[in-house]
Amino acid sequence: MDKIVIKEIKNRKERNLDTFLEIIGNPTRRAILSKTAKVPLTIKELSDTLKISRQAVHSQMELLKKFYIVEEFDISGKKGKAYKIKDNISIKIDLSPNYFNIKHNLDQKEEKSDIIDEQISEIYSDLDEFKDESEKIHYLGKKIKELDNELKNLDYKRNNIILRKECLLGKIKENLDMLYNEESGLSKVYRNQGKEILSTFFFSPEKFFGRFNIENLIDEMFYLKRDEIEQAKSEISIKILLKDMSKLMDFLWKEDENDWFFDF
Repeated sequence: MDKIVIKEIKNRKERNLDTFLEIIGNPTRRAILSKTAKVPLTIKELSDTLKISRQAVHSQMELLKKFYIVEEFDISGKKGKAYKIKDNISIKIDLSPNYFNIKHNLDQKEEKSDIIDEQISEIYSDLDEFKDESEKIHYLGKKIKELDNELKNLDYKRNNIILRKECLLGKIKENLDMLYNEESGLSKVYRNQGKEILSTFFFSPEKFFGRFNIENLIDEMFYLKRDEIEQAKSEISIKILLKDMSKLMDFLWKEDENDWFFDF
């Protein structure tokens, strides 16, 4: 079983994506999360079900608690603490030849909207029409199936939209190549950097539409933390490249030393 050490965090707002992906990358932890999402379980129950030692389950639970993924509580009729999922966590990853994007919600609990509360209240109210518990479960099961079909339709629509976006991003690269071909003396490295910057803009337009800062652009392009010297070098090269790109593209222009406008 792997060992992972994470920095002590004080609340869920300090959670980060890298550590979370590392945590759920372990099959044992995924099994524990799958089990506790269905029904709260104790260390002993998980140990018996997963056929691993209590010590191993306990160490995994401590890690999951430390990262505010599960929480423990007393449960009537059972010895020891039981565990359940603490928060609603969502991660979406899109990866294709022309598109890469990660969206996640790790830092807070999802609040139910008034619309959701109203819809759920209507379903709960319908349950009063059934006297038999089996009939109530059957009715709730039908509603869950309807929601599952809605999710499948949403997934299909989302995947279709992502595919269309990916095609358009590929076309932008082709147009940029044609635009660069009109300029002589541009190196392959220069052309690729221009593609990377433009792709970064269009991967997440909401982040860069309007005024944007050079540092934010660099962070989005490189992901990894860099030392001050490398950061300074990147800023200089990116500024020069943006200046040249702005001469070719009327939707990009400089506002001041570190702020630019991206508009279309």
